[in-house]
Parts: sequence; structure tokens; C-alpha cells
Amino acid sequence: MNEMRQVPAITLGRCLHQYAEISSLQNDQLSNFIELKNIQKSFGTNLVLRDVSLSVGKGEFVTFLGPSGCGKTTLLRCLAGLETVDRGLIFLDGTDITYTPANRRGIHMLFQQYCLFPTMDVFSNVSFGLRMASRSKPEVRKAVGQALEMVDLIGHEKKYPHQLSGGEQQRTALARCLVMNPRVLLLDEPFSAIDAKLRKELQLYLKRIHRELHMTSVFVTHDQEEAMRISDTIHLFNLGRLEQSGTPGDVYAAPKTAFVAGFIGSYNLLQGSDFGRITESGFSSDQLAAFRPEAVRISPVPFGPDDGFHQARGRITDSIPQGNVTRYAVGVDGVTINVDVLFNSSQKWSRGQDVFFRIGKEDVLAFKQ
Repeated sequence: MNEMRQVPAITLGRCLHQYAEISSLQNDQLSNFIELKNIQKSFGTNLVLRDVSLSVGKGEFVTFLGPSGCGKTTLLRCLAGLETVDRGLIFLDGTDITYTPANRRGIHMLFQQYCLFPTMDVFSNVSFGLRMASRSKPEVRKAVGQALEMVDLIGHEKKYPHQLSGGEQQRTALARCLVMNPRVLLLDEPFSAIDAKLRKELQLYLKRIHRELHMTSVFVTHDQEEAMRISDTIHLFNLGRLEQSGTPGDVYAAPKTAFVAGFIGSYNLLQGSDFGRITESGFSSDQLAAFRPEAVRISPVPFGPDDGFHQARGRITDSIPQGNVTRYAVGVDGVTINVDVLFNSSQKWSRGQDVFFRIGKEDVLAFKQ
């Protein structure tokens, strides 16, 4: 009988350690349903994406946010397979899909344009993909009915695109994506051509559908309020680079760069020398002082001494109603500070009125220039 060979303890320990590392990597891949690693993309001499890496969890609703030309739509198209990356890797559920054709990724994209067939009614538009996949008629009817119910278009099956409102056309386009049961839903500024009131309604539709289906969704927009309203996670881009990622609350309250502060939070951004001069604080010329408009308090009389605040005196130079908030511009020795006050506040301020303001020291962030 062959004797059983005993494995040295040190070798067994190494194997267990390696197994633990592999298991950890596999768990990380499972939790990160989408992985974009070191993505670079150019159009001619124009470098649009600069070494972008990020992940999206399964069932997560994330937003690519940023100004026009920052690369967010290009990254979305790379994920969809409509553009080929110059460098980097794209993983979906642990599988490398960097060069997988778009029609084999299980990813569907909703564009800015509705792209409905004008000669087809709503039912035919929504069922088009299923019919091309040779699904049975009962299966098509059931799936289309469920999709139209999700987007509240039951009863519109026989209408043609020209008979629908803009919002109804966009919901039809959304139903056409949902009916295919995609692994990932991509949305490229789908509500940009719709008026503000309807846009908010469609955002709620989309958020409700996402929660019901628990579908991994990636949304592109340049609208900060839209991103804050619907996202689980925001990835904020600038000049082809990923500036910051986090929950809407984290990105808003704890910006990591001056760009993030100025873009998503409407922060006051002042030269450190100016802020130090008007508040008699220790900010230097190589810094930027950043603070949110709602963090500023104004009063017709001095607040009194308090070591926890920066204080100064200024004059109201303008007021802009913004729904439930009024934004006041306060001029202080050649510097303008924006202050947000609830519209129902008992205190109203007039242009030219002298005021005192203060900001909690913990509410002022300092960035290197």
C-alpha cells in the first residue's frame, strides 16, 4: 500500500492564503458587476478619456455627471460597444467584454433621440426586438403588456409616434429597452429635450422602475439636480478624468477638489487672500476657500463674538428667487458671496441693505490652487 504523503504545514498555509486571495478577488468581481479599468480613448489628436477606472455594483443606479465635452457619453458608448477603447479593459459580471460586439453584450441603450419607427404603432415599436428574436406571439404580447404597464402606457398600443407627447414617446423608447430584459440599461441624457415639469415626472418613473426590476443602470447627464435626485452613486468627470465618485450626499457635502465644489454644490469659491482679508482669518494666497450658500447666515445686526465662525459685514446687491429658496448676492469689499435663504423666511432682504453674515469654520473647505 502506498503511504500517504504528508503536506508540510508551511506549504498548506501558503495554499490557504492563496485560496483566500482568489476568493476575495472573485467576491470583488461579483460585487462589482461592471469594471472599467484604465480606459483611454482618443478621436484623432483629441484625448477624450484619460485613464478612467470605476466600478458599478449589480442592481446599482449610477450617474456619469459632468459638463459638456468631459467624456461621459464617450465612456457610456465604450461600455455599450458602440466605440472601441484605445487602451484599458471592460468587464461585465467578471467576463472581459472589451472587444465583444455590441449586440452580444446584453446591454441596451436609451438615447437622447427617441428613435421610434414612425410607421409603427406603440405595440410594434416596443415588440420590435422580440419579433427580431423570433419570440412566440403569446410571449411577445405578455412581455410588451408588462413593459407598457411599467411605463404607464396601457391603452396607447395602437397610437403612432406622431400621436404621442414627448414624454409618451420617451416612455415608449424606455419600454422597448425594458422588454428585452437587458443585463444593463444605459441612458444617455434621455430627458434633455423635455420640459422641466415632465422631466421630473419621468425621473420618478425611471427610479421606480429601477427599484422594481433591480436592474443595473448607468445614466448620463450634465444636470446636477437630476443626478442628485436619482443616483445611488455619482461619478463626476472633468476633461476626460474621473474627479470624484460617491453617494450624492458625499459628493455634495465633501468635495475633494475645487472643480467638484464649484460644479455640484454651487459652492462659493473665493481666493484665499480675499477670504482671509474680509473675515480676518488665516487663509493664504495659494488656497481657495469653499463654502455652500446655505451654510451662510445673514442678520441686520452683528452676531456677536464667537470663535466657531468667520464673520464680516456686507451689502445685498441682488436677489434671485429659486422656488423655495431665494439666493442673495452679498457684496463685501469687492467680493461677492451667494447666500441661500428659505423663501418662507420671515426676514426679507432688500437690494442695498447692509447686513452681517457668518459661516461656521467647519463649513469652510480649503483647496490648494
